[in-house]
Amino acid sequence: MERVDVTILGRDYSLACSAEEKPTLMAAVRHVDQLMLRIQGTGKISSNERIAVMAALQPVRRLPRLRQPAGGQRGARGRPV
Repeated sequence: MERVDVTILGRDYSLACSAEEKPTLMAAVRHVDQLMLRIQGTGKISSNERIAVMAALQPVRRLPRLRQPAGGQRGARGRPV
């Protein structure tokens, strides 16, 4: 495992990953940092914790659409809408 020092939203973090994972990790760090800076830039949210939660919800919102069968939308009980 390799130690990697990164900065996200102005805060420094030390992470551990394998040499093979490092490029993917660095890309993820850049993505998260840019997303959090964009959320902070709106001026609507000032708490770093709340910014982190909003950033975490961004990709998770897309999961239902990715899991959806090609046949169309499904409601909460799995029935077609």
